[in-house]
Amino acid sequence: MEILNQILPFSVSILTLIAGWWGGRRKSTPEVENIKADHAEKILKLNDEYLIAPLTKKIDILSLKIQRLEQALSRISDCYDTRKLSG
Repeated sequence: MEILNQILPFSVSILTLIAGWWGGRRKSTPEVENIKADHAEKILKLNDEYLIAPLTKKIDILSLKIQRLEQALSRISDCYDTRKLSG
């Protein structure tokens, strides 16, 4: 009986520790997932602001320059064809 009196408080403490750890782990898992989701959202916003938007603007500018170049080359080709026909 004396051994049981010594072991019982120790085993209750261990069980309480395990139950507390398990409960805290379950609670913290959704919190960690929320933090990860927030960080992912912030990263996407930063990527859009500092990478995607500036690159999209540059692509638009380059596209306009390519159109102008194609038009100029077409005009040059037309002038060359006209000279070739008349000469």
